[in-house]
Amino acid sequence: MNEQPQRVIIRATMIVAFALAAVAANSALASQNGGPPPTPLACGATFKTSTIRTSFSLPLSVALPPHWCAVAGGAPGTFSLIHVGTPVDDDSQWWGPDVMLVNGARVHRPSDAVSSKPAAADSTKFVPWPANFFRYLTALPGVKVLAGPKPTTIGGLHGTQISVATPPMHPLLWMNNDFTWLGGGATGVDAAAKRQYILLTVGNNKLLLTFGDSRARFAAHAALLQTVYQAITFGS
Repeated sequence: MNEQPQRVIIRATMIVAFALAAVAANSALASQNGGPPPTPLACGATFKTSTIRTSFSLPLSVALPPHWCAVAGGAPGTFSLIHVGTPVDDDSQWWGPDVMLVNGARVHRPSDAVSSKPAAADSTKFVPWPANFFRYLTALPGVKVLAGPKPTTIGGLHGTQISVATPPMHPLLWMNNDFTWLGGGATGVDAAAKRQYILLTVGNNKLLLTFGDSRARFAAHAALLQTVYQAITFGS
């Protein structure tokens, strides 16, 4: 069976949820069209990537607090952590970060990454992962640094985080072995937002945690995320 159409359907289901929840660019779940959301996993329990090892090769666990779930089945090497409301399947209340293994991922070339002009995914516009992702990000036109880069620790490992405000722009990430970029919705443009990026080195792996939200809700939601991030552990 050809798995690509299935992944298109799964990823397309999330654009309505993420548009309503104001979850911003590069979402591993956001895609081109609307539809019913996938089923959240391990709500309020421990989620392990061993359940999705075919696409996420790094052993990782997260003890999810109440009202938090995992969602998998999007782009290869990714899953999302979702804060849900009541009822859980009311996706208009969902928000949360993506967790992505960016080994072999590419980034949008800087020359035309920032644009409000509708566009379709085009792999020829993506270039190899930069030596310094934060320098690449902050050099994009209209991107404003809100905090950082600064050290952070997740699961006992040291990393770096940054918070930025971004203008409307095309999705920045194209995952290794994927067939499209991450985010963009029907127009291929991610709205202006505030975003947090955390980059960790885990053995030979580069792990990127990304979160975006509306300017009004970003600070409150980013603060709530810290409890979830501190519940992450690495290893089988």
